[in-house]
Amino acid sequence: MVLMVIATPLLSMTVFPAPAAATGWLGEQWEYRREITISGNGSDLTDIQYQLTGIDTQTLYNEGKLQFDCQDVRFTNAYGALLHFWIEDDSSSCGVDTSTDFWIRLPRAEAEGTTIFMYYGNPQAPAYLSPERTFDFFSQFSSFRVPWYNSAWQNRLKISINREKVRGTIPNFPVALDLSILGSAFWQNVDPQGDDLVITAADGTTKLARELVTINTGTETGTLWFKAPVVTNEEDTDFYLYYGNPAATETDDTATWSGHGLVQHLEESPTGSAPQITDSSGSNNNGTTSGFVSGDLVDTVIDSGLNFDGNDNEVNSGIPFASVTNNFSYSFWAYPESTRTETVQANSGITGTSGQRFVVYPEHGGVAFGSNARAGAGVSFGTNGISVFEHSGSYLPSLLVHNHPYTGWTHVVVVYSAGTPVLYVNGKFVKTGLASTKTVHPGASLAIGAFGKFDGLVDEFRVINSAVTPNWISTEYENHSSPETFFLLSVNRFLRLMIHQFSRIRPILQVQILSGCTTAPRIRLMERLYCKTYRELTGSDLKKHSR
Repeated sequence: MVLMVIATPLLSMTVFPAPAAATGWLGEQWEYRREITISGNGSDLTDIQYQLTGIDTQTLYNEGKLQFDCQDVRFTNAYGALLHFWIEDDSSSCGVDTSTDFWIRLPRAEAEGTTIFMYYGNPQAPAYLSPERTFDFFSQFSSFRVPWYNSAWQNRLKISINREKVRGTIPNFPVALDLSILGSAFWQNVDPQGDDLVITAADGTTKLARELVTINTGTETGTLWFKAPVVTNEEDTDFYLYYGNPAATETDDTATWSGHGLVQHLEESPTGSAPQITDSSGSNNNGTTSGFVSGDLVDTVIDSGLNFDGNDNEVNSGIPFASVTNNFSYSFWAYPESTRTETVQANSGITGTSGQRFVVYPEHGGVAFGSNARAGAGVSFGTNGISVFEHSGSYLPSLLVHNHPYTGWTHVVVVYSAGTPVLYVNGKFVKTGLASTKTVHPGASLAIGAFGKFDGLVDEFRVINSAVTPNWISTEYENHSSPETFFLLSVNRFLRLMIHQFSRIRPILQVQILSGCTTAPRIRLMERLYCKTYRELTGSDLKKHSR
């Protein structure tokens, strides 16, 4: 195995490590060390970061010489002083990685050569990573090696939610992770059924509720939902996705959808056995379809959804929301294909008896909820706009009317707050309707009733048992519509910040590998040329009793 060292000097304050207890062997607890020689600088360098690449930590772990996630690794200079270092995070733990990369900060590198030591073989050692002292900018960046969830999982991927795509700070946010963006290493190692998928918080060990809706290793597609404890625009929010454990039997957790009264992904065949449509919220508000054919399950924004013909296609989920009133939210994606009849905006009267395109049907308050003082709320959506209706005895007005042309996929959220409907389209506020004179309940059924059925495609229908915030709505839209920019994968995020920080202190370093050195490749760094020699770490480890 050849140890590659790349010199990367930064302009910054010199941070000297604390001295070790002795200038000889690091400590009696460490069984092994290896010598690493860095030479060919051309001149003395101070306060420099070196990248050591290609360390076969898998072999060391398999031989019982190393902890699973390199917690016992230490680096010292020739005099025994501990050096600050960071393990570059990737999809594999040290125990399964044949090419682990380390960044080490040296107070000084001599032109005539510098010797450092790598120690390992202490099963009781805690992790000694100092990313913020290896790179100054780590005070703004938390991508350091964190504890491993469980050694039975061989791989993990760091996933960050881009703070630029989040509005405000949102607790308990359900996140849709598009698995197609995760890359070939994920698809080569994940269980074909996704039974090994575990997602954790930024600490690497706190397991989060998740629901795997679809996964297809052949087409490398799928969607995993998980409940983020918080997302914020103050900093990127980090998570870890673990995979690569063929013995795992992970299952879905309805806590992913806490606070929701109904969650229908509309992924199931509408022609199967009733109830065909599953409610993922844990409330058992499943839907029974009618009028569909097999071809009505179609590709949509997130995996698949249903094609409603505006005539007899229905999803009936009953009347489950007797206890939810005045404060609730609808969220769905829809692609309208026909106009709806335009009506006047009012909070009394009967205007919606025909020509509507109800995505969500407004239940009759007197029939469904036992009193004409109560009303069900529904949403009519056509290519010419959106209306919110309420329904009860001698009462079917449109309390919110938004006449506007719509084509293509549209994200629609209707929020009832204190009995007043508010409309958001594609993550943005559109209009506030009139206050209701009734006690208002949400509906649960799609395109039912005699007042006009939705014509077009529908995906991801939800009823939330509260009035969600504008921040929530905007962030949900960004998550669903642009997963490629909503998420930052670990390598891309590190490089992005490196470039940003370098550009603040000097022109970006141009590193070019050249041929021609007699001992090793040459590296052009800025306008200076170095020949690097590398210490080959083959053969036996040096044990402490033979030092």
